[in-house]
Amino acid sequence: MESSDSEQTPLLGSLIVDAQQSELNGSIQSVQSQSTENQRTVQTTRDDPKVRLATSKQVAVLGAVWIGVFLGAVDSTIVATLVSSISSSFGSSNQLSWLATAYLLSISATGALYGKVADLMGRRVALLTALGLFTLGTLGCALSTSMTQLILARLLAGCGGGGIMTTSSIIATDLVRLDQRAMVQGFANICYGAGAALGGPMGGFLTDSIGWRAGFSVQVPILVLAFVLVAFLVDYRLEGQATSRKELLNRTDLLGSITLIFTITCLLLSFSFKSNLQYEWSDIRVYGNMICFFIGLGLFIHVENRAVEPVLPIRLLKLRTPLCSFGVNFFSSMVVFSVLYMFPLWFETVKLDSATNAGVHLVPNSVALSFGSLGAGAWIRQTGSYRGVSIISCGLMMVGAGLLRFKLDSSLHEWIDIIPNGLGFSASTTSVLIALIAAVPGKDMAVSTGVSYLFRYTGQVLGVAASAAILQSNLAIELRNRITGPGAELIIERIRHESSLVKKLPDGLVKQAAVECYRISLRRVFGFNFLLSILSVILSMGIEEFSLSDK
Repeated sequence: MESSDSEQTPLLGSLIVDAQQSELNGSIQSVQSQSTENQRTVQTTRDDPKVRLATSKQVAVLGAVWIGVFLGAVDSTIVATLVSSISSSFGSSNQLSWLATAYLLSISATGALYGKVADLMGRRVALLTALGLFTLGTLGCALSTSMTQLILARLLAGCGGGGIMTTSSIIATDLVRLDQRAMVQGFANICYGAGAALGGPMGGFLTDSIGWRAGFSVQVPILVLAFVLVAFLVDYRLEGQATSRKELLNRTDLLGSITLIFTITCLLLSFSFKSNLQYEWSDIRVYGNMICFFIGLGLFIHVENRAVEPVLPIRLLKLRTPLCSFGVNFFSSMVVFSVLYMFPLWFETVKLDSATNAGVHLVPNSVALSFGSLGAGAWIRQTGSYRGVSIISCGLMMVGAGLLRFKLDSSLHEWIDIIPNGLGFSASTTSVLIALIAAVPGKDMAVSTGVSYLFRYTGQVLGVAASAAILQSNLAIELRNRITGPGAELIIERIRHESSLVKKLPDGLVKQAAVECYRISLRRVFGFNFLLSILSVILSMGIEEFSLSDK
């Protein structure tokens, strides 16, 4: 291939060249030219279709795709630094929790649909749809004049945000052989990690210097650039795409899509009302949504079993490796996002540290996320084996969760205990994705990738919600055992719902009680994470090893 490309991107370029040179088994049967020179349709008889593009074109496509991944990661963390200014601007602090909830809910409910959209309408249409919705939602946030408008804009942005991650993963799988795919995923995870790490500081700087709206508006021009690049660069077609509007309508699983969105939305609303707004399980908004979830789940399974081209083929859940992969994604996401939210809280309420210093303790985790993904990718590329990496990475998460539960006392442990969590999660997401793609036929690759992100996103939301519920229920019990007398209930409620109040309390028995109660309650949350990580290890052992050399 062109030497200039290799010089500019030596590692990524070499991966792609390796992938092209290793196509020795004659798997691609034909390449049919379209009406334009650049457009192409790829047909294969392999289980796992690949696209032959020049090295420079492949690098350009992945670069364009990863711009969206980077900004999606920035957006996932930038909002946390904007909420205080947003609250002051609109005077609606009681609605702040719905900013995050709306985004996460829409990501979880719609992310899985993009796999089928990518199959029916093509990768370019799927990614442009995701980028378009995300851009419009982000612009809407910058222009919102009320909290309600802002929440609706976040809902719209989430409908695109989930698709960006899902479709970018599908496109990467199209472009490289599976035995090279893990290393490419490592680069994608670095882009995501860099964006997530940058989001918080950038949001704080923009809020202080310009205003909270800048945190959203600054993303729009870059998103437009990504949209244009994808429109011009992602120009390949794969066999099986719908060729007419009639065929598209006939093959679209509309009822399955509706019941899936309804089911996931009800599940997440139930937990959101419980954890965010502190409603009791006996409240109709909590148990009512849970009942609707089970009804929706039954309807969804019924519909999918009869659909011609289901949005989530139930048969995938009957295969051992896909089922175990989905389970690992779900439980590991619950663990890592619970830790991301609860670990800083330990320093604010138990160590009485500032929010800034509490956030600094997450830096080792961010570094570990990058190294874990690259390490897993390099190992899989070198050995062609992913099962051992999956088990070890889940084991690392279990070690990390155990350290947080039993050893988080000394200053050394406060810095190192979170490292296995980051290493394990990033390595796990890479290895489990490879396991999933290796286990399913090529025609199910895009759909199964979408389903894996469905389990991942749902795990993220439920991990935070379940941890918050455990924390609050334990705080209520422990505080009532220690704080009594006139006005005790008011003090208890404030301590439970205003964690920043703990270090502001005057020195004395109440402050000591508050610190001890948070210590006990957070340890129980970390214990819950430890149990979840054990489930991840067990499920990872069920993953089967398939050869990657012929994929």
